[in-house]
Amino acid sequence: MLVAVFMNLYGSTGLDGDPMFLGMAYGLADTSAAIMSGFVLRYVKDYNAFRVSYLIAICGMVTFYYSTKDGKSSLISYISYYFTELGCAFNYTSIFLMIEHRTPIEHLGSALVVVFSIGMVASSASPYIVTQDQPIPFYTSISLFVAAIVCCSLLPAPKFQHI
Repeated sequence: MLVAVFMNLYGSTGLDGDPMFLGMAYGLADTSAAIMSGFVLRYVKDYNAFRVSYLIAICGMVTFYYSTKDGKSSLISYISYYFTELGCAFNYTSIFLMIEHRTPIEHLGSALVVVFSIGMVASSASPYIVTQDQPIPFYTSISLFVAAIVCCSLLPAPKFQHI
């Protein structure tokens, strides 16, 4: 997930237009996801929210790729960037919940450190992947999204409720 976020950030730097609009879309998506996730995760199972957030991110990524194929940005590219980031940020919040409900409380801190350390190490490859010719970055992002959805399907049911 972090790889996709950083690939999106690095990939958007080559677009023409004002980078402030992309920054505003990024910030608005993160804020929207933080606000919405509390309400949605209260009523929806965490793995379903995880899948839906990745599907939102995939739709945004596909639209962003095809709307910026010529290197020009438009309103559609900003909106699709927003939805890509919204899906990734919502996913980030649901990951915390998924780990908390599947890990004993004495191992919770270690589990979070391991998951996010692996994510940060993997995201260090983002600048290298983005500098490759298209469609390599696009296919890398989509394949990571699909792999995350498949891995989420293999998760066991929640066992712990630490509230």
